[in-house]
Amino acid sequence: MILLIIMSLLEIAAGVFIFIWRTNIYQSLYGYISAVFQMQASDLYTLRNRFNCCGNGIPNSVCTPTDRPCTTEISSRLDGMFLVAGIVLIGILALQLIAIILAGAVVCCGKSNKVQ
Repeated sequence: MILLIIMSLLEIAAGVFIFIWRTNIYQSLYGYISAVFQMQASDLYTLRNRFNCCGNGIPNSVCTPTDRPCTTEISSRLDGMFLVAGIVLIGILALQLIAIILAGAVVCCGKSNKVQ
């Protein structure tokens, strides 16, 4: 039962950590995408094809005005992944809370109903 409580607290801490550091994650992502576009790295082709985007938000001759910038496209996908991870985390925490309550009931009431 104590391990379930510890695991639940660690999962809550991980969720809070991701929520707090979300802006730093986005800044690192924007920095990486800008570096890729400045250096014309081979990752540029992969990003464009995988996310169906063009550029890093700075107007250039390659991208049309209707193309979505890669920074916007990737951050929206990352938002979706964070949302799914949060929903899954809430579901797991709810199941663990039920397990903690049931384990507490078994420990509490199980001692008084000893088999003779």
